[in-house]
Order: sequence, then structure tokens, then C-alpha cells
Amino acid sequence: LMALLDLLLRSTIVFNKSDGHANFLFPPGLSPDTLAVARAEDRWRILPRRDADHLTANKALQLMIEQGPSVAASVKGIVCHLCFDNMIMSKIVCSTCQKSIEDNKSEEFSLFLDVLLHLVFIIDYYQADRVHLVMSAIIAGIKANIRYEKEANDILRGQRSIIQTE
Repeated sequence: LMALLDLLLRSTIVFNKSDGHANFLFPPGLSPDTLAVARAEDRWRILPRRDADHLTANKALQLMIEQGPSVAASVKGIVCHLCFDNMIMSKIVCSTCQKSIEDNKSEEFSLFLDVLLHLVFIIDYYQADRVHLVMSAIIAGIKANIRYEKEANDILRGQRSIIQTE
């Protein structure tokens, strides 16, 4: 079911009519078929931003992430697609992930941490702001878990992985 949701969402472009078409970028998470049609025929399926907002609401986001490692790739793809060129959704995702990292044990927050770290690789207009949000969430998670060696080490290991990737 999660794979189907991933495919459906990544066949759309999240768009707000008030954004206009100036400087329009295709999200890198678009399915190859959708991207080919959009470029060749200058048409695409639009997922209105208000509808996309429902998928990144705290409860929906938590339900998706709590499905576990078997759907990790789909969840990361959905979240990154919806956060592309959208700082409001990025803030919601960062906030939800930060709360989970602060409140849970390592085994329970590992996918939340993975989703949070994945936001750093979205290349769009808001990349610098998003990196700042992600790093702030990581620091808050470390502060909340400083007394718990395993949790603090897992967070630091995740942070190290994105620094080494760059």
C-alpha cells in the first residue's frame, strides 16, 4: 500500500496556483514516466498543496514512518517529494522527527532520524534553510538524549553519515 502511495504521489507535482510558473523546477523525485511527459508535452498532474498538506500533517507523517523499515524507501521518497520547494512542509517534517527523536528510544526513532537526515539532500531554493532546520533538530535530539549513550551515539552516527556523504 505504501509503495502504491509512493508511486501515485511521485507522479504528481505539488503546486500552489499562487506560486505561478516563474522559475518552475521539476522535483527530482518525479517518476521517470511523469518527468518525460512533463518535459515533452509541457503538461503534468498537479497535487494541490492543500492536499499534500494532509500527508505531512503530524499524525499522517507519524503513521507512515511508524510502518517500519520495510517501507523506509517509500516514506523517504514521499517526504522528500512533498518537501521539495516547500519550506512549510519541511518545517512540519523536521518538527515531527525532532519530537520523536527527543521522546523515544533509538530503535523507535531510527526511521524518523533517517527521514530527517534525508531532507538535507533535497536540492532546491530552500536547501540552506532546510539544512539549518535539520541540524537544529539533530542538536535538540542530542541534548534530549545526552544521558543515554546509545541514543546519543546513534544520532551522532547519523549526522556523521551525512557529513561524510557531502
